[in-house]
Amino acid sequence: MAMLRGVIKYWTIGGWGMINPDDKSPAVFIHHSELDKNEFPKDVYPKHGDRVEFDVRISCKNKPEAFNFRRVK
Repeated sequence: MAMLRGVIKYWTIGGWGMINPDDKSPAVFIHHSELDKNEFPKDVYPKHGDRVEFDVRISCKNKPEAFNFRRVK
């Protein structure tokens, strides 16, 4: 399955944020533990407006969450 693409809606100091998918589906949660460490070294986080691609799974809270997260070049 192809990865989804979207834009960072916001990113918090707490290390989590939301992505607005390009396909207009509901915003998806992302946690800093899912960031590609090569693209986001320690303490370097995405910011509002960054273009990204990601996969989605259902979390233990039964909500969509992003994983395999990386910037779109």
